[in-house]
Amino acid sequence: MFVIQGQEMTPFCSTSIQRIMMLKVFAVRLSRHLRTLRFLTVLFLATGLLSSCAAFIVSPVSDADRDTNQTFDGHWRMTTVPLNSVQTIGKERFRCDFRKNVSMLRVKDGVAKITGRYPNHVTNVAANGRFRLEIPTENRFRNSIGNNDIKNRVIHIYQGILSEEESTGLFILGKESLNNAGCSTKMIIKKVR
Repeated sequence: MFVIQGQEMTPFCSTSIQRIMMLKVFAVRLSRHLRTLRFLTVLFLATGLLSSCAAFIVSPVSDADRDTNQTFDGHWRMTTVPLNSVQTIGKERFRCDFRKNVSMLRVKDGVAKITGRYPNHVTNVAANGRFRLEIPTENRFRNSIGNNDIKNRVIHIYQGILSEEESTGLFILGKESLNNAGCSTKMIIKKVR
């Protein structure tokens, strides 16, 4: 016989209580598995959404990954899409105002540079057409209190994937102190010759 709070229980009751306890343990374990499944589902969806964004490239292409077959050699027109919005990076808010702007990218032997401007800044193009060109400027982001310090330097970033068909990329006005994150707009990339 089993005793709970001074009352006797029959073996049938104790078996029922054991079953209830086992169901509770099972429910807790199932809950943990469902949380893991929910996390994996969210992670999968987030990965899919990020991969559909316009060519987000984290760093310039290394010399070892440079295209040496001259696949992408030629002149490319990069046109920024006009955009006027407030963009948030972490705790910082940026008022971003982009007008339509056309820049020409020249690629020779897998090395790209913007023609006419920034002649000393070059980057590699990967075998799949991926590129990222970072150009530090003397411009500064203005803090809300009005001071412009060295960590607020603006970095112009052109990034995308070159292809025979029209493709997209990003033009970013990056803030040096935010690892070059900042205002960004879509860029249309098309080979012109």
